Amino acid sequence: MPFLKTLTGNKYRNIYSFLLVAGLAIGGFFWPVLGMGILGLMVTALVLNFRKRRSFCAGVCPNGNFLAASLKGISARRRVPRAFVDVRLRSMLCGLMLFCLIGLISRGFPDASVMGRAFWIVYIIALSAGILIGILYKPRAWCVVCPLGTLQDTIGDAASKKTAKLPDQD
Repeated sequence: MPFLKTLTGNKYRNIYSFLLVAGLAIGGFFWPVLGMGILGLMVTALVLNFRKRRSFCAGVCPNGNFLAASLKGISARRRVPRAFVDVRLRSMLCGLMLFCLIGLISRGFPDASVMGRAFWIVYIIALSAGILIGILYKPRAWCVVCPLGTLQDTIGDAASKKTAKLPDQD
């Protein structure tokens, strides 16, 4: 496959990312229960975040690896707008996507196929946005506003505040 020859970085990680993203995006259309794999990715990201902040994003995230490898040659390579880095925008996007996801899941609970379709729909929206933003700016520009990354930051901030030593605790 010519596409696989253009992959950069860790060859096997990029192949895994491509197959996982394609499997979820295409397979989820035909077999909605595959969308539950997104839940697995979300849980993995949150668990790894307790070990090291954003370690999922840096090395495990199939979407980031897929975008970096597949958009390398077609990305405009422009600087990401400052608005994308704004915590308020990122928090609003994360909240909106979680709100939509919870709304879709609640309609089909406990049917795994319906819940999988809900995860798949949100995944396709995020993947499409990631591809568009990656073409317009840098391949991994989506990573800046990714709702899962924002959720990891939020949980990481809360955990560090909870364990931080207060000045009067000598």
